[in-house]
Amino acid sequence: MTRRLAATTATFAALLALSACGTEESDSESGPGYATNAPKTDAAEAPSCSEVWKEGEKLAEDYAGCEDESGTYSAATWMTCEDPALEFTSYEDELYAKRGDTITSDPAAIKKLREDCKA
Repeated sequence: MTRRLAATTATFAALLALSACGTEESDSESGPGYATNAPKTDAAEAPSCSEVWKEGEKLAEDYAGCEDESGTYSAATWMTCEDPALEFTSYEDELYAKRGDTITSDPAAIKKLREDCKA
């Protein structure tokens, strides 16, 4: 009985120790390589996503996020690159842009953004 109690206690202690090694919560939506660099912002202070994300328009250099149709703040999630000038973000996985650059939904342009960032 004492051995069984000791084994159970050791197993519980090991599980408890392993649970402390979990990953931290992240604002990242897409896994490694993505970072939300936006400050916590109230949706009332943010521009409307439908006003910001228009194909062919320029994305603001200081873009941090926007208010979606439900009134919720959607923080910008930037693809981090070795060269910060190549970092880009997207909206609803359909529109993409670098800071201060033209918003596009062109698959070839999006592929190039990803390839340039990895290089």
